[in-house]
Amino acid sequence: MNTHSSKKLWVIAYLIYIITVSLVVGIEYHASLKKTLRLIDEKLTIAIKNIKYILPAGYHDVEVTPQEYRNVTRRLTEASYDTGFKFFYTVVKGEDGNLYEASSSEFDADEHPQYYSMYENPDPMLVRLLKEGKKDEVFFQYNRDREGDHRIGCIKEYSFAGKPFLSCADYDMSVMRRELRVSSVRQLIYYLLLLLCVYPFIWAYREASKFRQMQLEHDVRCRTAELGFALKTAERASQTKSNFLASMSHELRTPLNAIIGFSCAMKDEAFGPMQNKQYLEYAGHIHTSGEHLLTLINDILDLSKLESDKEVLKAQWTDMSAVLKECLEIVGGYPTAGEKKIEEKISYNLPRVYVDARMMKQVLLNLLSNAIKFTPAGGTISVVMGLSKEGYFFFKVKDTGIGIPSDKLKLIFEPFTQVENVMTRHHQGTGLGLALVKQIIKYHKGEIKVRSELNSGTEFTVFLPVELIETKDGRS
Repeated sequence: MNTHSSKKLWVIAYLIYIITVSLVVGIEYHASLKKTLRLIDEKLTIAIKNIKYILPAGYHDVEVTPQEYRNVTRRLTEASYDTGFKFFYTVVKGEDGNLYEASSSEFDADEHPQYYSMYENPDPMLVRLLKEGKKDEVFFQYNRDREGDHRIGCIKEYSFAGKPFLSCADYDMSVMRRELRVSSVRQLIYYLLLLLCVYPFIWAYREASKFRQMQLEHDVRCRTAELGFALKTAERASQTKSNFLASMSHELRTPLNAIIGFSCAMKDEAFGPMQNKQYLEYAGHIHTSGEHLLTLINDILDLSKLESDKEVLKAQWTDMSAVLKECLEIVGGYPTAGEKKIEEKISYNLPRVYVDARMMKQVLLNLLSNAIKFTPAGGTISVVMGLSKEGYFFFKVKDTGIGIPSDKLKLIFEPFTQVENVMTRHHQGTGLGLALVKQIIKYHKGEIKVRSELNSGTEFTVFLPVELIETKDGRS
């Protein structure tokens, strides 16, 4: 990330912080306003209920003199000052049906005192409260006029003679709002100062992060260089191995073929009988060992090609049922195959599959030969081939042989791995057959699964993907 982008991100972060702080302060302001209003309403309720006790008994029932009016308004004024309210006053309904102010703490001694001062445009709620309002039903309202912002509360009371009147109190909201605004501004300044105090730590963290980032980038470059060197070394080693195997395939196969050919001629006594039968037996051993060694070399070369992705897949539309029958004919000639029962179950009208026929033949031969090898005399080997419910092409080889321990199932596809102990095993083998099978199936983007139980048998199932199966119109 360049410096310009970093600065842009920090500016955005500061703006987000300021906006968040402003929102928090605004929410707190409105919460404090709501709480303060509730407290003012409680104070208004208590204050206006006390007006009835401040006024003389029967004050609203008889005419009063100007002096009595001054005394009453003076007491209301004192009470308003003591309680922190701006005005205390009462409202009565005249004989003409209009509302009149009967007393007020706003009385001016220079004015001619009147018992009634008619209301101008009285609030409809006040009219309703005076006419229909129940006792203890308090009405609150805002009144914003040229004199300021007020919170007004009124309640219906009754005079000594039972005449209804309204006790009202007026609170100046401008002081309260000014205090709340000052408190909010002070709080906002506090948060901004806090940001300024925290900024050195943020700057230090940024510098430390830059240093760590530079160090990480240096480490990544070093590791990349090391990995590149290791990759080149591995490629050279792989190339060396491939060259070695390629040369050894010629150097070993040529003399092995000669050994196998000569030992076969000696074993079959092609040029006449051998005088000593012991030599004839040795020739047979040489022939068998040579063929085993050649098979081992071929398996190693095939596996090496598959693992290095140098094997060319010669895929074509193949009838797998024909390949299976050919493999069954081959393994039927194995020395111990006649001692086992081989069953086959092939679905009718199977579609062709786009695979390398030679490789698939090798897979089937390896699975079948393992099944024959590890199944005792009298056992059963079954082969199933068909389409699964999901549409995959599959073939399955199941035997009733010695089985595989559960802790060894994950190891059987590793090269040169055999289930039995090297010193005590009764079956010969290179341990490459299943590794080749797995690599060939992987080459075809398929999957192989195995299930086995010790002394009960083993089941190998190969699945080939749907895209390799021929459809009715002849395409995959």
